[in-house]
Amino acid sequence: MPAYIPSPPINSFHLGPLVIHFYALMYLVGIAAAVIITRRRYRAVGGDPDLVGDVALWSVPAGIIGGRIYFDITTPMDIPHVWYGPFAVWDGGLGIWGGVALAAVVGVWRLRRHGVNVALFMDAVAPALLVAGLLLLRQKRNASSGEKSSFLGRALKVAYWAGSIFLALSKVPRQRE
Repeated sequence: MPAYIPSPPINSFHLGPLVIHFYALMYLVGIAAAVIITRRRYRAVGGDPDLVGDVALWSVPAGIIGGRIYFDITTPMDIPHVWYGPFAVWDGGLGIWGGVALAAVVGVWRLRRHGVNVALFMDAVAPALLVAGLLLLRQKRNASSGEKSSFLGRALKVAYWAGSIFLALSKVPRQRE
C-alpha cells in the first residue's frame, strides 16, 4: 500500500474543442469555497459579506499574476521558449509563494480602501485559505530526490506561509489620508 495518495491516471478531459484540466477545476472549486467560507465568517463578526466578493475580484487575478512572476523568476528554464512564454499560465507554472504574497498585498489595499479592520477580515479569511489550499494540493514528485511530497507537510507549509504573510500585512499601521 502506498504511503501517499496516488494521482489519477488522467488529468483532463475534452469538452468539444476545449481541454478541461482537473487542476483548473480545483482552482475554481477552491476559490468558490474560500469566498463562501469567508462570507459566512465575516458576516458572523459583523462585516459586510459583499466586501468579500470585491476583495476576491481583485486578489484572485493578483494571486495568479504573482504566482506566475514567482515561477518565472525561480524557474526560468521551465518558461516556454516563445514570445508569450513568460505569460503562458495555461502551460503550467504558478508559484504559491508569489501568489499568496501579491494576493495579500492587493487584498489589504482593497480592505484599506474600504476603511475596514484588516485584522478582522484576515481572521475571517484565514481558515478559508487553508481549505482552498488543501483542495489544490496534489502529490508532486520532488525533482531532486524523487520522493513523493507529504500531503500534510505541503498543507502545513501553505498554512504557515499564508498565515505569516497575512499576519504581517495586517499589522502594518494605516496611513492617514
